[in-house]
This record gives sequence, C-alpha cells and structure tokens, in this order.
Amino acid sequence: MADCPAPATGPPAPVTDQQIHDALQQALRTVWTREPDLVSEGVNERAVVARVAFALQAAITSWGGKWRVDVEYDRWHHPGFGVIRKALYVDGFGAANRRPVYPDLILHDPHGRFQERNLLALEAKRGRPRPRDRDFDLAKLRAYLRELHYRQAAYLEFDGCGGPPRLQWFQLRDGQVHTAGVEGGWQQRVDPGSQESLPGL
Repeated sequence: MADCPAPATGPPAPVTDQQIHDALQQALRTVWTREPDLVSEGVNERAVVARVAFALQAAITSWGGKWRVDVEYDRWHHPGFGVIRKALYVDGFGAANRRPVYPDLILHDPHGRFQERNLLALEAKRGRPRPRDRDFDLAKLRAYLRELHYRQAAYLEFDGCGGPPRLQWFQLRDGQVHTAGVEGGWQQRVDPGSQESLPGL
C-alpha cells in the first residue's frame, strides 16, 4: 500500500489583489441574489455583513484553508506579545489615545503565521450615513492600512432597498493611502476622480 503524501505545510500561495476583489464581489453577488430580503427590507448592516462574511468564506475555499473571514474581530496576534486587543489611533476622533476598534469584516490569517496575514478590512454603511459616521469609518480604514498593515481596505455602502452595493477600494502605497477604484453594481468601474466616486480618505 502506497504511503499518502504528507499534507503541505508552510505559507499559502500568494493571494493577489484581484483575487481579493473577485472574492468580495462574488460574496456580495451571492447575498444580493440569494437573500434579497436582507438587502431590500432595511435590515441592519450587521446582519448583512454577517451574511457577506459567510459567503466570502465560501468564496476563498480554494486559497488553501489558511485564511478566515471574521466580523467585529478585535484581537491581534503580535509576535513576542501574544494575543492583544486591536487598538488604533483614529485621526480626528480622540487621536490622543489609542482606542479599541471592531472592523465590520476582515479577511486574515487569525494566527499571525504569515507576513501578509491581513488581506482585507471592510467597513459598511446602510442608507445615507451621517457625514461624521462615514468620516469615522474612512478614518478607521486609513488606520487599518497604516497601523495594522492590511493589504486592502474597502468601504461598502448600500441603500437597504435592494439597490446594488457600492464599493470603494483603498491601498497603502509609499506610506500614503490611495483610492484604488470604485465599483457600483457588479464590476462596473468608476473613475476615482469622477463625481460618482465616494469620498476619499
């Protein structure tokens, strides 16, 4: 009887930015198509994000099982310090002190085994958020990119009446946060500099 090969170990295959984009789009399409009551009856965004997380986890199964999707996850595995609570300086919102943060959704390696363990942070708002609420979410996304080294950040808005979701993507390049594109509907690209774009960071 032939010996079974040992399971593969070590870091997972690199995940590209496009894979992250495609997986989130697939998850949103799944929720908007299969669970229309959640997105058309004014359900709280937490319930919607929870279903998006479930669909996103299914969308990344081919990535090797090393990655996990969590909602409102507030822990961070830091080498040498063990498990600590996530806390950030959020610009313009009591920035003199670090404050706990609860990302609406993250895609990460929860055990901190790999250098690029934080792939995606997402904040979501239903309806027409107050400017200060939106500004706070955008400030958190900026902090996730700069302080916790997330590869991508996305700001999701949806009307709660069944309209398509709207995503704005952000990346950290050369120490600065940049808009990486806006998507309205499914894969409809909008020029980040156009009036169709959501507010930038």
